[in-house]
Amino acid sequence: MPSPQGCGCKSNIGAILQQTGVKVMLAGNMGNGALNVLNSYGIEVYRGCTGDVKQVAEAFLQGRINDSGEGCHHHEEHGEEHQCNH
Repeated sequence: MPSPQGCGCKSNIGAILQQTGVKVMLAGNMGNGALNVLNSYGIEVYRGCTGDVKQVAEAFLQGRINDSGEGCHHHEEHGEEHQCNH
């Protein structure tokens, strides 16, 4: 589901996800702003997930997924700005 206003930290995606019944998000990565927005809507986020969606979901249900604690950061590298998708 795409965020209707772009960046997750500046959008209403938390409210939309909450209204659809989302309680948990298994994510590759996201910034702390988006993480805080989702948490404020009661959505538990697990970052650092990679691979096949079905396998990741099954691993979560088996209790084998933990939040990586790693957030996405905006930074400059070799004169170019790189940013993660939120």
